[in-house]
Amino acid sequence: MRRIRIISVTSVADGAGRRYTHDQTPEVPEELAASWIAAGHAEPYTPRRSGKGGRQQATRTAPRNTAKKAAGATSSEAGKNADATEIEPSPGDKDDAVGDN
Repeated sequence: MRRIRIISVTSVADGAGRRYTHDQTPEVPEELAASWIAAGHAEPYTPRRSGKGGRQQATRTAPRNTAKKAAGATSSEAGKNADATEIEPSPGDKDDAVGDN
């Protein structure tokens, strides 16, 4: 038995009813592995190595200040909206009504 990585775009079948898709790493008999490698459907299996500590490298820096303002608002619009949305108490809320039973 030999471990290989399937690299074909479509799936390949082993003739025994099993089908393997792209990027799977099955163990198959030596002669089947050799024929699939020769045909370009597979390559010998090599473990993929990750970077330091197994962490992936970011492709861009993550945004840090998106929670401070609304989506699409400029800094001047965000300040105007914050002042205009003061919460007023409803007419039924009175401090002296609390605790009266």
